[in-house]
Amino acid sequence: MKRGMFVILGLLATSAAAQDVTVDHARQADFSRCRTYAWAQGQPALNPLADANIVEAIDAALASKGWRRVEANPGCYVMYQASLREQKGLQVWGNGPRFFGGMASVDVKTVVNGMMVVDIGDAASQQLLWRAVAKDTLSDKPEKNKKKLAKCMEKMFKDFPPEVKQ
Repeated sequence: MKRGMFVILGLLATSAAAQDVTVDHARQADFSRCRTYAWAQGQPALNPLADANIVEAIDAALASKGWRRVEANPGCYVMYQASLREQKGLQVWGNGPRFFGGMASVDVKTVVNGMMVVDIGDAASQQLLWRAVAKDTLSDKPEKNKKKLAKCMEKMFKDFPPEVKQ
């Protein structure tokens, strides 16, 4: 029973630590009109430094695809939304024989899970063309979060813009 609990807790911890990125797009979207973009108001990260890092990372990802940020008359609008959720978890430590009163202790850990949604919409039609959603566990170390953000951008924009199949 206890061994099963350790396995389940280990699986939960492993799945919570893995970065999950999904991407979807409108099947008939014409991305050829979207070589320029402007930012639209989303729900930015509460931390202004994190917000600046996210905007910079998205700008860099789009620039690497040949897109150019403009202030007027964009082909597309880009926005992102970020949210955080605290989750309590148990970490069980034990030693000694299982059936003869071995010692065990439980630590309560707080894990911060983040979710970010990046939307790209056609400026002329105001229709959503592309959406990427990323979920990951955040660190209390800013440098680790920057590395996770870079990996997230790589996954999100790997096949961007998508090929439209006629």
